[in-house]
Amino acid sequence: MRQHTLENELNCLTCSSSGRCRYRAIEKLVLRLNELNLNASHKGDKIKFSHVGNNVTVTLDEEWKRAIRGYYRSRQLSYEVNDRILWSPKLFERPIGRLNQNMFSRPSYEFTSAKGGKVVFDRASKKFCLAFIESDEYETYFKAIIANRLKRRKN
Repeated sequence: MRQHTLENELNCLTCSSSGRCRYRAIEKLVLRLNELNLNASHKGDKIKFSHVGNNVTVTLDEEWKRAIRGYYRSRQLSYEVNDRILWSPKLFERPIGRLNQNMFSRPSYEFTSAKGGKVVFDRASKKFCLAFIESDEYETYFKAIIANRLKRRKN
């Protein structure tokens, strides 16, 4: 399979017959990773990147691919860096805990009003994570936390 880029999307042999590359959204994520000096590339649903000699390959599952496509296609999402709020016409998302939530299992809470309003306390959505990655604030987070983790990581 050849590497997908925005330039060759109309000539892509592995995409739908409509001529639109189904990996265009993943390509936008790869471009952002390259802005962070990760030397990223992708083939299909695999993203490869390297940092300080460590090579990492990530395979995106269907849920992540849907979230990436939805985030990069959406024109209605807005992320406020100062308040860390992701806005859309029908909801907003704001963290109340740490961004790295995978250490412990956390319960999900949902509260509904008599008029149908809803408040949910849960892990950050994938779209929120993507909005954070695209923000200028992520560069600081990346240098302080992620880069150090990648340096310690062994292949």
